[in-house]
Amino acid sequence: MFGRADKVIVPRPGTGTEPMAMQPGAFRNAHPPIVKINSIRCLLLAAMAAFPATSRALNSIGVKYVRSDALSASDVAGAGAFAQSNWNMAPASVGGGQGTPVPISGLKNNSGTPTGVALSSWTQTTINSWSLGDTGSANAKLLNSFSDRQPTLGFTGLDVAFPGGYSVVVYYSNNEGPSVSTLTLTGSLNDHATRSIRTGATAQCSYASVGFVQESGTVQPATASTNFTVFTGLNDAGLTLALSGANNNGICAVQLVAETALPGLPAVPAAPLPADLASNVATATTLDWADSSNATGYQVFLWPDGTAQPATPTATPPASTYDPPADLGTAITYHWQVKAVGSAGTTSGPIWSFTTAAAVAAQVSIGWNYDGLGDDTLAATELAGAPPFAQLCWNNHPGSGQAPGVVPFALNDNSGAPSGASVTAWTLSSNNSWSLGESASPNEKLLNSFADQQPSVTFSNIPVSYIVAGYSVVV
Repeated sequence: MFGRADKVIVPRPGTGTEPMAMQPGAFRNAHPPIVKINSIRCLLLAAMAAFPATSRALNSIGVKYVRSDALSASDVAGAGAFAQSNWNMAPASVGGGQGTPVPISGLKNNSGTPTGVALSSWTQTTINSWSLGDTGSANAKLLNSFSDRQPTLGFTGLDVAFPGGYSVVVYYSNNEGPSVSTLTLTGSLNDHATRSIRTGATAQCSYASVGFVQESGTVQPATASTNFTVFTGLNDAGLTLALSGANNNGICAVQLVAETALPGLPAVPAAPLPADLASNVATATTLDWADSSNATGYQVFLWPDGTAQPATPTATPPASTYDPPADLGTAITYHWQVKAVGSAGTTSGPIWSFTTAAAVAAQVSIGWNYDGLGDDTLAATELAGAPPFAQLCWNNHPGSGQAPGVVPFALNDNSGAPSGASVTAWTLSSNNSWSLGESASPNEKLLNSFADQQPSVTFSNIPVSYIVAGYSVVV
C-alpha cells in the first residue's frame, strides 16, 4: 500500500479554517485574512443555527439563464450541498432567447425573500445563446441553456446579504467540441481569481449524461471535462464574472452562498498513487490518494483505455485506498477517478491514468547489465527490457572504474536462481565507459551506462536446457 499525503489547512477570512482543496485558486492579491466578529454576524450565526444542516434558508441566491427552461419556485437544483429552490430566472431580453438578460434588482434568496443583491449587468460580445435539449429534471434545466459569446456578469449589494463572507458557484457549458477557456472573478475591492476550465462537447455537458462534475483547480485532461466551479473566501460588496477565450463556452447559472452556513463539502481527491501518467506499474498494485476532508467514504471508478468510464462505481471504500481484487492486465493503460462522499454531497476528483508493466517472458532468461559507475543498479524486483523480453533479476556487473569488471562473474536467471552460466572474459581496446545520466526508471538504468572502445564479452557454460531447446541473444 502506498502512503497518503497529509491534509493542508489554511485560514479562511472570518470562518476559522477551510480545507485547501476548497480554495483551488488564488482568491486575493495581497489581501490578508480579515476576522469579522461583530454583532451583526453573531446575530446571523445565531439565526442560522436554528435551521437543520441541510437547510439553506436566508443564505443562498441562485440566478439561472433562461432560454425556454425556466425553473419553478419549488424546483430544487444545484450541485451537492449547493442545491436550492427559488432560483431567480434571467430570461434573454431579445425574442427567441438569443439576447442577454436585463438587470434584476432585489434578487430573491432560496427562501423566496427579496434581498439587497442585484444582477447589475450581463453582457456578451455578440447576441447568442444555446440549448442542450436536456430538460428532464430540475438539474437538467439548470445546465440546459447558457449565455454564449464570452459573457460578463456583474453583481452588487453582496455585503448586505452576506456580512460573514460568501462563495460563488459558477455553472458553465459548451455547444461544440471540448475547449479550454478562462473564468475570471474580480471583486470591487480585494477579491480576485482567474481559473482555467475545460468543457466537453454537447453530449459531455448535459446533466443527463454526466451529472455535476466539479473543476478541481487545474485544467482537466483532454479526456475529461467539468461543468461547475466554486470560489470561496469572498467578502467584496460587488463582483464581476467573465468567461473568455472560447466563443462557444457560456454561463448557465451562478449561485452566491453564505459561507457561515455552508456545510463542509468533501475536498477534491488529490495526490494519487500510482502517480498520474505513471508507467511500468505492477499489475498487483493498490490505488491510494490523500484523505479528503469532510469525506465519509469514496467512490472509485477504474477502467481500461479504449472503454467508457463505468456508470456505477467499481468500488466504494470507506478509506482513501482501494486494492483491486485481482491483478490488473499487463501493458495496459488504465484510467481512474475518485469521488469523495460526505454528508454535504459528492466531490469529483480529476481523471488519472497509469500503464501497467509488460508481462515477464514465460521462458527462462538470463540478463546481464553493465553497471558502469554503480549508479544504475537494477533491483531484483525491477522489470526492464524491450517487450516481450522484459525480465526481473538482472545481473549487475560493475565496471572497474573505466575498465571492464572482474571475471569470472556468475549469472542468475530471471527467477533469481543460479544458472551455471558466467562471464569469463571481458576486454576493451582501451579502458573507457560512459554514463548517459538517465536512471529514473528501470529501462533507463538498463541503457544508462555502457562499456566503450570496442568491447568483447564472453559468456560461458550456457545451461544445457538452453542448448537443447535453442536460445536467442538480445543485445
